[in-house]
Amino acid sequence: MRVFVGDMLDLDNLRKTIWDADIIYNMAGVVTLGARPEEFARVIAVNGFAQGVITHWIQQAGKGEEVKVVYPSSQRVHLALAHASVDTWVQEAVEAFSAHRDALVDKQDISTALETFAAQFLVVHPLPTQCNVYEISKRLGEHLVSWLPQHCLMRISGVYGPGFTRGFIARAVHPQPEGNVEVAEKRDFIYIDDLNDLLWKAAQTPILGGHIFDGASGKRKDLQEVWKMIRDLRGDHGVTIVFNEDVAQDDLVLDPAFARHLLGRDFLPIHLGLARTVFAQTSEIIRRRHVDA
Repeated sequence: MRVFVGDMLDLDNLRKTIWDADIIYNMAGVVTLGARPEEFARVIAVNGFAQGVITHWIQQAGKGEEVKVVYPSSQRVHLALAHASVDTWVQEAVEAFSAHRDALVDKQDISTALETFAAQFLVVHPLPTQCNVYEISKRLGEHLVSWLPQHCLMRISGVYGPGFTRGFIARAVHPQPEGNVEVAEKRDFIYIDDLNDLLWKAAQTPILGGHIFDGASGKRKDLQEVWKMIRDLRGDHGVTIVFNEDVAQDDLVLDPAFARHLLGRDFLPIHLGLARTVFAQTSEIIRRRHVDA
């Protein structure tokens, strides 16, 4: 097995990858729930329109039936599915991209071209206010990938594990001395090893046409309980946090059935995943102290 790694918006790299690959994982993306308006165009360009470029070149190469694209989407897309205004906006974005596609896909600096195009589109078609730009951008990306006959859209929940520096669990493992504030809610979490297995098996499983499923454990955990579990593992119960109950909760209902079928086993229980995560961090601290000494 050969593995190709590179920038999916480097056209030379993209064409070579499409020609030589059987499976494409587009892991590039902007993950943000706090993007400022001036950042919206980049989020839409990278998470959304870039998928249209990849889809186009796969089709141009005549590899639509041979190359399977696995698109790591987000559980938060479910929040966008409930709003007709988002569907309308996505359809308008798709139509605009299709109308300008030939001019966009040949640009040497395609990243800048897509961001400029996204910025111009947003002036005429502002984002629906019901959802976050991240959720809408992933919904757009899903739509563009779904043009391919062989595709897999995995709506991933909260990933955690050793080395992760984003997300609630990463913040809880590396808390601030003071001023820790989080939303009081329940969330689904998936350990990184389970996610990697899912990504691999999703690509290897022969499914006719496309498929969409939740890459989630299906077991929502109260964040206050997760915080306490991490404090118990770290032994630093003096670290304080405020859980804000005034913020509207994201009530996501995820279906783990297909993901569990793909894994062929249960997901790693969160208490074991947290233990591995905290132990890895402690081991790294000890190693660095040893090196510095």
